[in-house]
Amino acid sequence: MKNPLIRRLAAGIAVCASAAFSTAHANPDVIVGDLIGISSYGTPSSGEGAGTIYGYAVGTTSCNIGTSNLLWISSTNQHPVIAQNMYRLSTVDGATRFEQVGQSWLKHGFTALTQSLCNTCSGQGGSVLGVGCSDPYSSGLNGGQSRLGPRSEVNATTGVFTYPYQLQWQRTGNQIFKRLQVKREDINPAQNTGSLYFVEGHYITQDDHGAGNALNNASYRRVTVSNNSTFSVSNASGSTTQRTKPAIYAWKDHGLGLNQSDPAVEIKTVDVPGDGRFFVGSKVTDLGNGMWRYEYAVFNLTSHRSGAGVEIPAAAGVNVTNIGFRDVDYHSGEPYDNTDWTMTRAGGTVAWNSPQTFDQNANSNALRWSTMYNFRFDADVPPVTGEGSLRLFRPGTPDTVSFSIPVPSAPACPSDWDQSGGVDGDDITSFFVDWQAGEADIDQSGGTDGDDIPVFFGFWQAGC
Repeated sequence: MKNPLIRRLAAGIAVCASAAFSTAHANPDVIVGDLIGISSYGTPSSGEGAGTIYGYAVGTTSCNIGTSNLLWISSTNQHPVIAQNMYRLSTVDGATRFEQVGQSWLKHGFTALTQSLCNTCSGQGGSVLGVGCSDPYSSGLNGGQSRLGPRSEVNATTGVFTYPYQLQWQRTGNQIFKRLQVKREDINPAQNTGSLYFVEGHYITQDDHGAGNALNNASYRRVTVSNNSTFSVSNASGSTTQRTKPAIYAWKDHGLGLNQSDPAVEIKTVDVPGDGRFFVGSKVTDLGNGMWRYEYAVFNLTSHRSGAGVEIPAAAGVNVTNIGFRDVDYHSGEPYDNTDWTMTRAGGTVAWNSPQTFDQNANSNALRWSTMYNFRFDADVPPVTGEGSLRLFRPGTPDTVSFSIPVPSAPACPSDWDQSGGVDGDDITSFFVDWQAGEADIDQSGGTDGDDIPVFFGFWQAGC
């Protein structure tokens, strides 16, 4: 069976049990109708990633739920590219945490079939995905390295990408090269007791984007990890593909345990004018003893401008600790830097920023499309609804976008330093005792210094 079309016909007969998908849109409208299986390639025996990084590929079946044909021309850039991602839902110190643990390069589509997974197929295939038609790509095809191209050549806002992609990208390599890469520490069952895992497929193509139908192109499904030599991954028993839902929704759908929705998880859409869409997830957990865990996840669905910074308000006097950040590595020759974002606590905010601006380095670590980053901290006050902001990487207008989100409330009275229930001269004495001991960082700059004194007296003179 050397013919790839025949191989796909044989491999593509799959039954889809899925959540309901969105109503069909006018013009072409491609969605991920099913995630049909996982190939587990193991880890290299030597060289970079040996024993520490494992390679995977996710099978995807696309459906055209629109009213006109979707172009599928393999010899031009008028065909889909397919991103594959993996995520982990875990519990850390009593609080749930949803993180991206791996990403792949992009499978370039070729030859659409005429199956009827989501609707009745019109019968048109080949260089188009016909109305109502579905097209399966097995995990083996989506893991075929010669057809995997870089994400860096794709504008996910318009669906336009460089084609033919550079010849060097058609190279093959070891078990993990260009495939969905996951670190051993993130997937080893022995190190992740009780964690749930999810995979995501995401299609990008020009005519779908041009029709305004690019915001429903990602779907997710729960998978299981075997405790064997390759940490093989397979679709979880009883799981179904959650059509048109990016994987960040798994945090809410399974936040209280398998198939138990968590009402405390909030998912917001954040659209950038003239650009693309982000999703912002959040959850605040009461840890007891007067402390709360603030967890945020930001997923870039289609923004070409990308994310360069996240800022959460936290008033002076709020004790912020355990500030954390998590990203996912670009790999296999993608030009992007993997340096972590910086984390600061100053000026009434907690902020995370890309190491360099676009003008300084166009390949600096930014939150690019089909990628999710995490931001977290602990605070000694409960949440209120406030406004966070996302700074954009590529130049344009606006520079930032805002979103409603749970944030730390203001302390009841930051100048009541001795916590006597009132503000008086004893608070000054108490403050300077702590200040001399280096424990009076009221401006939350990260250290105790002379700048804390005027901040304290500003509150004290105001009576609170």
